[in-house]
Amino acid sequence: MIRPTAKNSTRIRLALTYLGSVRFATPILAATAVALMYGTFVESSSGPSAARSAVYGAWWFIALMVGVCISLVLSVAMRYPWRREHTGFIVVHGSLVVIIVSGFISYSMRIEDSITLSSGMQAQTPAGLGSPFRIELVEYRRKNYPGTTMPMAHEADVIVSDASGRLVMETISMNNPLRFKGSRVYLTGFLSHETAVLRITSDPGLLPMYAGCMSLCLGILIMNYSRRYCKITVPGTEHRSDNEDPLCAG
Repeated sequence: MIRPTAKNSTRIRLALTYLGSVRFATPILAATAVALMYGTFVESSSGPSAARSAVYGAWWFIALMVGVCISLVLSVAMRYPWRREHTGFIVVHGSLVVIIVSGFISYSMRIEDSITLSSGMQAQTPAGLGSPFRIELVEYRRKNYPGTTMPMAHEADVIVSDASGRLVMETISMNNPLRFKGSRVYLTGFLSHETAVLRITSDPGLLPMYAGCMSLCLGILIMNYSRRYCKITVPGTEHRSDNEDPLCAG
């Protein structure tokens, strides 16, 4: 049995200190920024499915996100015991971890499918998309830019019903999806003046993502009133600058 020694403990402490320092955070955040730019380029040129398979679902991108989470968690842990002025710092870093984890939940558990409906037609939502319901297209309207056939805005009146007989009539527009039975129905396109394309999604990572974004904004506001944590030195290190967080800059 190998017993921990003072030398091994020192090495572990130094390794954890490095993983929670700006020396580790800076290159991994820079690599993440480049990866996100590449993912945006792939998505704009080849579509969301190509971006998910080539970038966001790739092992190297997942490794980057794990590295970012490790950096965020350890940068908070290395400042223990925490004080009141650490509140904003902890909330911001914790929120970023929640957002990243929510993204992984969405990637692995998000389900979506598309249906095409003409006025007066109805269809059952695809299997696997939460609680099933029927959706009927009452009317589809489109407004083009003057002098062109390019749509400026479009919307659809729909009626949705579930197994209990509950009926709901809603208007779906480009930035106003229908929320029903844990699913979202988006108006994504059209085939004619009377035919609309709807995308139905079920995403369990969406709510924690929203919660993480809201708490991130709250943490940033708190940090504006409490910035003394930037001057904290982690025990066992010689230079305070090695333990300053990138969010302290400015």
